[in-house]
Amino acid sequence: MPISHHLLDQIQKIDQQIINLLEQRVKYCQEAAEEDERALSPEYLMEFMEEWNAAAEEKGWNIGIMNRIGKGVNELCRSAGE
Repeated sequence: MPISHHLLDQIQKIDQQIINLLEQRVKYCQEAAEEDERALSPEYLMEFMEEWNAAAEEKGWNIGIMNRIGKGVNELCRSAGE
């Protein structure tokens, strides 16, 4: 049985929200890095990943997958400033 159009529409809306949120995050990361270059430091990444891991654990999600997503988000922020 194919996925309903309603569900596909909802998934697409959420995907667009994620993209918009990533765009905002990249913008704020760039601004933070302009104020203080340590904003995207390895120390920050460790703190960021601890928060993501805690959220994954709380929700019962795969921590390895959340690590990859979190690292990807951080890398997106870092690479946008290049």
